[in-house]
Amino acid sequence: MGLSTSIKHKLFFLLVVMGAIPFIIVIIVTSFSMISEWEKSVEQNGSLRNAVISEHVTELFERNFYVMHATAKNPFIVDYIKNPRPVNQGEILSYMTEVNEIFLDEGLMGLTAANGVQLIRTDGEKLVDISARKHFQHAMSGENFVSDVILSMSTGKLIVVLTVPIKDEEKNIVGVLQRNFNLSAFQNFVESHDDSEVSVIILDRKGRIIANSDEGKDLSKNFSGKNAYKFISEQPAKKSGIVRTKIDGEDALVSYSQNNLTDWTIITVQPYQYILDQVYSEIVKYASIGLFMLLIVSGTAYLTSVRATRPIIEITKAANRIASGTLNIDTIQVKTRDELGEMANAFNKMRRARDAYQMESEIDQLTKLYNKATFENVCHMKLLEFNGAGDCEDLMALYIIDLDHFKEVNDTKGHQFGDRVLEEFSKHLQKCFRPYDCVARFGGDEFLVFIEHMPNTEVITRKAKMINRVARELEIDGENAGVTASVGIAIVPKAGTEYEEIFKSADNSLYFVKNHGRDGWHCERLD
Repeated sequence: MGLSTSIKHKLFFLLVVMGAIPFIIVIIVTSFSMISEWEKSVEQNGSLRNAVISEHVTELFERNFYVMHATAKNPFIVDYIKNPRPVNQGEILSYMTEVNEIFLDEGLMGLTAANGVQLIRTDGEKLVDISARKHFQHAMSGENFVSDVILSMSTGKLIVVLTVPIKDEEKNIVGVLQRNFNLSAFQNFVESHDDSEVSVIILDRKGRIIANSDEGKDLSKNFSGKNAYKFISEQPAKKSGIVRTKIDGEDALVSYSQNNLTDWTIITVQPYQYILDQVYSEIVKYASIGLFMLLIVSGTAYLTSVRATRPIIEITKAANRIASGTLNIDTIQVKTRDELGEMANAFNKMRRARDAYQMESEIDQLTKLYNKATFENVCHMKLLEFNGAGDCEDLMALYIIDLDHFKEVNDTKGHQFGDRVLEEFSKHLQKCFRPYDCVARFGGDEFLVFIEHMPNTEVITRKAKMINRVARELEIDGENAGVTASVGIAIVPKAGTEYEEIFKSADNSLYFVKNHGRDGWHCERLD
């Protein structure tokens, strides 16, 4: 006995070592390869995200320029700027205000003469001389121009000034049309592209942060060129690229690209620890598979003992599953002809008898749906799991369905016809839901449904509409059954988390439908 035990241990150790050495080598080589692949993936994803944001910036400003050019070509604008008569000022201001409202933001539009003196502002503020400002000078030279980011004196917000030249019929520049654009739209946009691991930052021409997905606050309060990303905007003659650097003391991969229209730098920051975490996760997965394979190989040495004890283990597991209330128990497969085989056969017979009895006690014989008692047990179990899960974003719902006019149909066409209506409605009702949803007959012409793992209330109400349609279109031998359905709904956890209060809420909703014309659905606490 001692010798055989010693051989078994030595064989087990030898198999483990023979499998472990090449496995460790593969893990090390794979780790370095995966780090390189993840770096490339981060670079590609960062470049793609930057391209999407840059395209949005360009498209947004080009839309502004398009509307501004259309406005600048209006003959009334051209005539007024060449001959600014006070009698026309109100009409021009009204027109520019209507155009400015197209943008649905808080920006203003201004009309400036060729001498740099503003003639009209849609915000009604004081008219000023802007002849020395860069955006005016660029527009007077015939360019569409996006100014540097500035802090608006009137609103306290970060803005840029968009300017386009106004030309007369001889193509002479006679003035400038400007529009102040509030940069809060960019902050909202980059926040929509943020996730738990990636940060998106936009720098202006001077390397100042004008949008940051990690900051849900007013950037104008900290608007300066002092930040950890300014060095990227100072990269010599580089429009795009990726660098590994330290941001706030942590290693990060920074993808950057420059927007051609504004010269803004768009940055995507990925903590390097994220790459290491992903590689570690993959290595753990592969290591688990490798260890599993080692266990299979080494387990061969114990085949005889496992084979001898397997029948007892299977019978014990099946008995424990039955004791715990598990419904689906596979037949125990024991091929031996000894006492263990006889015990397994006797156990299988007992299990089949239990399943047959349980089936009769759980199923409604007419519709083959669950009965009320089984439905309540399932609901209690699901609610217990839901309450024990803590914070869960998924929703659950209980439906109470009552067939309208069923009594009249049953009385006029007979009980056999009524039974067929219940059978056919049950079949179609089941098709409205997933195989694992609980569908039951409450009794008479009432039915119950309990569903879980719903993402939103829209899906829940859509199911109710399907039930209404199924009832209206129900046919027996090509003839409309003449029934409709009233559906009451209770949503978990909005209506509560205990079965009694949920059922009461659904029942109240059902009576609401009954009292308001039937053939519909209602939910007490849908919002």
